[in-house]
Amino acid sequence: MMKNYIILPLAVIFFASILIISPPSLSTAASAETTASEVSPEESAGEFSIGEAFVGEEFTYSIGFWILSNVAEGTIRLTRDEEGQYVAILSAHTTGAIGRFFRSRKDTYTTHLKIVESGDRFVTGRLEKDVRIGKKIRKSVQKLDYDKGTLSWTTYKKGKIRRTGEMPIPPGEKYDGPLTAFYNLRHGVYGPIEEGREYFIKTIPKKDKPMDDIELRIATSEEFKKHVGTRDNGAKYFARAIIDKDFFDSKTGVVEILFNEDMVPVEAVAKDVLLFGDIRGRLVKAKEGDNAAARKAGR
Repeated sequence: MMKNYIILPLAVIFFASILIISPPSLSTAASAETTASEVSPEESAGEFSIGEAFVGEEFTYSIGFWILSNVAEGTIRLTRDEEGQYVAILSAHTTGAIGRFFRSRKDTYTTHLKIVESGDRFVTGRLEKDVRIGKKIRKSVQKLDYDKGTLSWTTYKKGKIRRTGEMPIPPGEKYDGPLTAFYNLRHGVYGPIEEGREYFIKTIPKKDKPMDDIELRIATSEEFKKHVGTRDNGAKYFARAIIDKDFFDSKTGVVEILFNEDMVPVEAVAKDVLLFGDIRGRLVKAKEGDNAAARKAGR
């Protein structure tokens, strides 16, 4: 039986999109490394709070594999809930004949975000995953309580609790889920973006498994030209990320991303995915945030 493979095209865009970053001041430094804990407050400070900078944005992607295109569609958006708190939502669904084959699968990831560090950083408060295949529904919830220093989780099946668990969060540690990292990177939380620079982002750990960081490297201009060649797809920057190989059932865990001038991914590819080969995602629609014009004017 196929193992959740229709989520893989969505995951390409998911991890591509967390790499959207504000326009960099590129330098020739080719070997700098940054972790979230090494960045000073001055490096990440901005005119808007992180929520104000991106609220109202929405990005839509078309997803395909093999010779097939438009087999699924994924959307990422940042909004506020009834209490005024920020919520990031990633949703994706199958389309056309593929959708019928997979019984109209829909996946939704919802991250309830909290603002810390004087408005300059998001942390994950609650992460919900909802998978609907036909009439079947699976759900999981993760809660991060930094005051108590605990990470807890609950999984549901057929509306009933299936498993629960809890583990400690070490003092001073912060775990960033993909949607949290998506906005933190764009707001400069992990430091400035430079050609050839590498970043290691601590992700939410799994039970009984060592934590895998998301590794990200921004290519040099020479590497970009070699990768893109003569293609005219609006891309200006190229980055490569390495994530948990088990997430994609990938041989390498490599995801390659092309960005346009505003650092929005225009294309993304998850490499060497089991049964699918390379899975591709392409930006088809972008809605700017509520404060986009003012934010860009203040760059």
